[in-house]
Amino acid sequence: MTRARLIHQHPASAAGRVRQLESAGIAVDYSDTPDSAGLRRLVENVPDVYLIDLERLPSHGREIGLWLRRRTSTRRVPLLFAGGAPEKVERARALLPDAAFCTWEEVAPAIADALANPPADPIVPASQMAGYSGTPLPKKLGIKEGSVVALIDPPAEFDQILGPLPPRARLVHGQQPDADLTIWFCRARADLDAQVATVRERLPDGGRLWIAWPKQSSGLASDLRQAGVRAAGLACGLVDFKICAIDGTWSGLQFAPRRN
Repeated sequence: MTRARLIHQHPASAAGRVRQLESAGIAVDYSDTPDSAGLRRLVENVPDVYLIDLERLPSHGREIGLWLRRRTSTRRVPLLFAGGAPEKVERARALLPDAAFCTWEEVAPAIADALANPPADPIVPASQMAGYSGTPLPKKLGIKEGSVVALIDPPAEFDQILGPLPPRARLVHGQQPDADLTIWFCRARADLDAQVATVRERLPDGGRLWIAWPKQSSGLASDLRQAGVRAAGLACGLVDFKICAIDGTWSGLQFAPRRN
């Protein structure tokens, strides 16, 4: 029996898709937007085909597809994108031209076709940092030798975007009491307003915080802008002192606790 991993951002809608696939004789593992642990599971239990929905949060679907294609363990597993508005489909196709695309109505035969015709030499997209030159990103972000860097809700391929770290520097997921630097990727104003005070309270003494938000040109849906990020930080006792273009998708402001 064919085993598909369905990646879908809306659990209620995904349940219907799982039933649709199972009625066609396809075994389905389902993932919503994976966190860091979920991403590890995607590559630990490799399916016959990755099926990625483009109807809900298509930018996240593209991001996961790129992440899977960059991993050697999943590179040769067929990628099939299902559904989505034509312009969203074309954007994914431009990034992954040898992936397969279909409507949800034709998904079962499309899976069979993708398995019968996997890409012979899979295209491996360049990191989103390709074309960014000059100062290495870890240095721009203030990651130093031996730094502990806490990541909150990072994009799927952020370890590759960062590139090589300084000696003994390490990444941890979730806010940590021993972190020298925390990088928080925030996608919505409501999330920022709801969580910024808690993130501030959990910063260790001397810890610094990057708040990153999607650029308007990124294609990611977001209502965050630089002024709003700065205002939220200032309101909870932080002071911004540096701005950084992290990559083609994310901008960031760096904050430190205000001194009394």
